[in-house]
Amino acid sequence: MKVHVTLRQEVARDPVARQAALQRVLSAGRMRLGHPKRFERYGIVTGEMDPERLECVRAVAVVLGAELDEQALSQDGR
Repeated sequence: MKVHVTLRQEVARDPVARQAALQRVLSAGRMRLGHPKRFERYGIVTGEMDPERLECVRAVAVVLGAELDEQALSQDGR
């Protein structure tokens, strides 16, 4: 399932912290980055992962929020 993960602002603004956070988020979600430009510009990690991993991603300290893609949910009928 496609997810969007928003990093805390202070992390998203710092290039070194942002890259470290990216690795933590990808590892927690067992996912890969789907939109590198969006990540670099806004600090939003978008990618595919099992929905069961969502709480693991939300538990990462640098994560402000993590949500399933609304468009994917509406196409899925949920």
